[in-house]
Amino acid sequence: MLARSLLDRRPSGRLLHALPAAALALVVALASWLAPGVAEAQTYPRPAISNFTPASGPVGTQITVAGTGLAQINRATIGAVTVPLLSVSETSVVISVPAGAASGRIKLSNPRYTGTSSSNFKVILPPTISSFSPASGLPGTRVTVNGSRFTGATSARIGTGVSLAVTVNSASRLSFVVPAGAVSGTVQVTTPGGSGSSVASFTVTTPPAPAPTISGFSPASGLVGSTVTVTGSNLSGATSAQLGSSTSTAVTVISATSLSFVVPTAATSGTVKVTSPAGTATSAASFTVTAPPVVQAAVSEHIVVDQFGYRPAAVKTAVIRNPNVGYDSNRRYTPGSVYRVIRSSDGVSVLQGAPTVWNGGAVDASSGDAAWWFDFSAVQTPGRYYVLDVDRNLRSPAFNIGNLVYQPALKAAVRMFFYQRSGFAKRQPYAEACWTDEAAFVGANQDGQARNVNDRNNTATIRDLSGGWFDAGDSNKYVSYAVSPVHQLLAAQEENPAAFTDDFNIPESGNGVPDVIDEVKWEIDWLKKMQNPDGSALLKVGQITYNEVTPPSSSPEPRYYVPTCTSATVAVAGMFAHAALSFQRYPALAQDAADLRSRAIQAYDRFASSSTRQTACDDGTVKYGDADLSVQDQDNLQTVAAIYLYALTGEARYQDRVRSSYRAMRPYHDIGWNRYLPEQGSALLFFAALPNADAALKATIRNDKLNDANNSAGKVYGLIANDDPYRAFLHPDQYHWGSHQPRANYGNSNRDVVSYGIGVANPAAFETRAEDTLHYFHGVNPLGLVYLSNVNSLGTTKSLSTIYHQAWFQDGHPLWDDLRNAGTTCGPAPGYVPGGPNASAQNNGVPGWLTPPTQQPAQKAYHEWNNPAEAAYAVTEPAIYYQGAYVKLLSSFIRP
Repeated sequence: MLARSLLDRRPSGRLLHALPAAALALVVALASWLAPGVAEAQTYPRPAISNFTPASGPVGTQITVAGTGLAQINRATIGAVTVPLLSVSETSVVISVPAGAASGRIKLSNPRYTGTSSSNFKVILPPTISSFSPASGLPGTRVTVNGSRFTGATSARIGTGVSLAVTVNSASRLSFVVPAGAVSGTVQVTTPGGSGSSVASFTVTTPPAPAPTISGFSPASGLVGSTVTVTGSNLSGATSAQLGSSTSTAVTVISATSLSFVVPTAATSGTVKVTSPAGTATSAASFTVTAPPVVQAAVSEHIVVDQFGYRPAAVKTAVIRNPNVGYDSNRRYTPGSVYRVIRSSDGVSVLQGAPTVWNGGAVDASSGDAAWWFDFSAVQTPGRYYVLDVDRNLRSPAFNIGNLVYQPALKAAVRMFFYQRSGFAKRQPYAEACWTDEAAFVGANQDGQARNVNDRNNTATIRDLSGGWFDAGDSNKYVSYAVSPVHQLLAAQEENPAAFTDDFNIPESGNGVPDVIDEVKWEIDWLKKMQNPDGSALLKVGQITYNEVTPPSSSPEPRYYVPTCTSATVAVAGMFAHAALSFQRYPALAQDAADLRSRAIQAYDRFASSSTRQTACDDGTVKYGDADLSVQDQDNLQTVAAIYLYALTGEARYQDRVRSSYRAMRPYHDIGWNRYLPEQGSALLFFAALPNADAALKATIRNDKLNDANNSAGKVYGLIANDDPYRAFLHPDQYHWGSHQPRANYGNSNRDVVSYGIGVANPAAFETRAEDTLHYFHGVNPLGLVYLSNVNSLGTTKSLSTIYHQAWFQDGHPLWDDLRNAGTTCGPAPGYVPGGPNASAQNNGVPGWLTPPTQQPAQKAYHEWNNPAEAAYAVTEPAIYYQGAYVKLLSSFIRP
């Protein structure tokens, strides 16, 4: 400060002349150090540029500039853009071309002089892609790409696929051929100037399998509900079977030469037709639909069974209900003394017995019902049956007994995720005729061009965030909300791979990868787009209004994303690691698995190095739910990610994380281990089964699960007869918005005891509890209702006729409203699981006069309707996390 102030006064000369010689020397020295442009101007040579190499190049190119007088160069430019100096010597300077540079002369400057090249350096810009056609195609399809700066193009690729040879037609057009094994993704073109990517994605379609043929079927005749086995060829990709003019029904593919289907309701005699994406085969002979024996008994609401059916070896219990409290309390019922199981095909009784009273005749507070149980576990022969009250001449809905009775339900439930796909057209034959729609949110300013919600007018924030699943009955997409369904679907397939075949009639069917893995990959591919280059991740994508329109493809709403958040970063770390483990089992997904492994490590390291945990990223501007996670939940997800990364890499640091933090996870702070945040408990059990994990730590985790299972006071585990007349007890506090998620996870927690061999004294009680929970979803409940949408075509009697889904199956729509309404053609798509009974519905906005669901016992706090003005979403809205929990439970009981 002193020296600089003295310099400022130097022109007057007065102060300098007044100073002693020593002080004057000090001032001059300081002035020379602080202002070399004044004190040392004569020491700088004039730089001269003789040449530079190369003469052109893209961003990142290193240029060597030769000349003289270059030792003190401190600035370089190309045109008007300052560029980095990499090295400086007397005769050469090395610089690099930065982003944003344009062609121009090279200038090298020292503090006094500048030398300029005699010619321009040409910056080779990367290509741009404006369009491509066609938008989709099979391997072997030639794709034409339009854009700019294609001269010298070296390759192209689709998504993360292999590099492809290109044919360059001009600077603005080239083409390439879609290779075998390609998967859908954006188109990228690489030239000497770099790479350019399209906004839209190219969809790789699956080559059609050879057309099916039918050589025969058996039996030649049968009742509605009977099973027909078809033989022939090329049947692996079959999607439906048809009798005469009857409605198509889902099929169960046994092999490439055999399949079976259930004769659907209202079937008529005629030829058998089998349809696959490759065509339709018709039998030479006709199947005769026989008339059932005359049954005088009507179906009663008081005799409830699993309407899909039972495994042959399972415990089988019909519940006879007598309503005492609630909306149906005036419909009392006392059973007769004789009950029979009747075979539907011929009316023959195969078992007779008497019902036993439940809990001494007590009225259950959670349902408002008294009840009796009728055990028919002894009936194990495959077939179709019903339970008959002989004295009252009333019967249950019909049901099947067989090893694969739940396969149609599983296919419908997994296909829910296909119908929830964003940015993907639902077309026949993959979508059933009633539920077709074009790709949603693929227009201008939508998912392919989403902007940062905090900087909406800035085009530099545009990101391609297309793909993924709609979260629930809305069209928004959340990274943190994807955690449970992604982990549970992957775990379901890992624990019972036999349940998940490659014939669920989605576009990827027949590709050699289980369809549930293909469906998870659809979500994972979107999550990859949400990850930033530094490993962090964006939080969610959606719209900023509540203006949902139907069908989803008709929505004009612009879409925005909530930017980077630690909740999302740690969430993708675990999902990517788990998916990498699953994907690496399939050769076609080996490249995806390697990519996900790298992404998971990068996200994990990014989160682990973050100094803070962000818990307020989502301010609600992007609708609907709050995607933030608590600090504890984020830290627990770090442990989940560490578990799967340890399985992937074997690195000690990940096991160290598990060892230091596993007791902070949700299972150690809740009864039931997995009823909430199931990805945490499942990950711990997965870790405890790893062969290379620490033996003592594994034993401790398994023993902790055993102690939880043996805590009978928790009423989560095992079948305790007096807990619930419907044999699927749920704690009163769990009858909240989305109660079906913890209910399914009660079943999963019991099933885990058996599948992981947790050493309880009576594992059969845990198996029965889990299976009875599944029966609850299928009709063994106070409403006698199958809690899946629109699956009566699969043989059920009373499934959901409507759900709340504002993005598609809206109230009042002539196609997709309540199927019970006159004029509604289709109802909702099959297989959706709703939120479930909600004892707090009135607190969640449902009007108190609407009873049910309000002012009811907890199990009756459900009503079939979809009116948003009456907050139907608090009861009947589906969600991918309810669905994932149900699919995991359901699949565990499919055992071919």
